[in-house]
Amino acid sequence: MKKMEVAVLVLGDIGRSPRMQYHCMSLSTMENVETVYFVGIEGEGCVPGLEMDPKIEKRTIREPYTKNLPRWMYLLSLPVKIFQQMLQLFLILMFSIGSSEYILVQNPPCIPTFVIVKLVAWLRGIKVIIDWHNLGFSVLALKLGENHPLVLVARIYEKVFAHIGDYHICVTRALKEWLCDSFSLSENKITVMYDKAPGFFHPRNVVEKHRLFYKLSDDLFSNGFGRCPATMYETPFTKATPSASANDEEENRGHYDPYTDDDPTTKFKLALKPDRPRLLIR
Repeated sequence: MKKMEVAVLVLGDIGRSPRMQYHCMSLSTMENVETVYFVGIEGEGCVPGLEMDPKIEKRTIREPYTKNLPRWMYLLSLPVKIFQQMLQLFLILMFSIGSSEYILVQNPPCIPTFVIVKLVAWLRGIKVIIDWHNLGFSVLALKLGENHPLVLVARIYEKVFAHIGDYHICVTRALKEWLCDSFSLSENKITVMYDKAPGFFHPRNVVEKHRLFYKLSDDLFSNGFGRCPATMYETPFTKATPSASANDEEENRGHYDPYTDDDPTTKFKLALKPDRPRLLIR
């Protein structure tokens, strides 16, 4: 089976782009994919599964030097910011993503992403897949208003460069229909792919809950929240008691630590308290 390399691109903080992170992790599970290059702006860390995956390599873009300028200089510095991003992105896609056959790019943002991806795809013969989260011009309209000249220009730009995609992904059927009607994209090239939480998202079991409330005890319970202070063995929500097989309670208590004991249920029985308070998170 022929092995191939692919690139996943988001012109944003890669650590705050969960959908694109999950794309990387899904692609890495494919037998015919040898390497996944994750390209984006450096920032927050990614999920542990991605960070530890030997098949995924990050290629990060540095934040533009205009980031720390005063707000009133935003419009003046915008061309500089775009130029810096365009230059870094072009160099990475040309020389740092191996022999990638596909680029999966998130939209928005499409400025300047689509221009650079189009140029690189033409120079290197790479196929482009666009993942439509939203519409770039509509996001800009929230800031500037629907009738602002820049919004009108952005809409024309997005409509023209939408056709760089050999294939398209979108999050709803309504968006697929809109792209076909308004941007004249081929229905056969668009696949609806709904957002779905990965497997590591799940309801916490009682062991995980006990560890969580113990870890958060200083923040949650320092002001007298609940009817008892949080300890290694008891929180207002959970309680650890020696299991039936334990012969010496004190001996077992000395061995239990919610941070280091991988399976405390071998020595202790962890349970939710029937009279636990309700916790409302805003």
